[in-house]
Amino acid sequence: MKYTNMANELNLDNVINLVVAIFVGAIMAAALIPTALVLLYNTTLTNVPTEVVVLYNVIGIAIVIAVIVLFFKMAGKI
Repeated sequence: MKYTNMANELNLDNVINLVVAIFVGAIMAAALIPTALVLLYNTTLTNVPTEVVVLYNVIGIAIVIAVIVLFFKMAGKI
């Protein structure tokens, strides 16, 4: 059985780049998502049909779920 070094398998440069990408992405998400959600929920929807208003309210939840899934996918590459 051939012994392989774990550092060679993980490729340290890729791990560092991934950690930096996750860190920068988390800071960007923390700065931009709350502002986007506030603007999204404060939009006036006076002459819009009810079906569109219901779907419009789901957009905020979809954004948060998409960001969480993105970070889990990025973390899974380690």
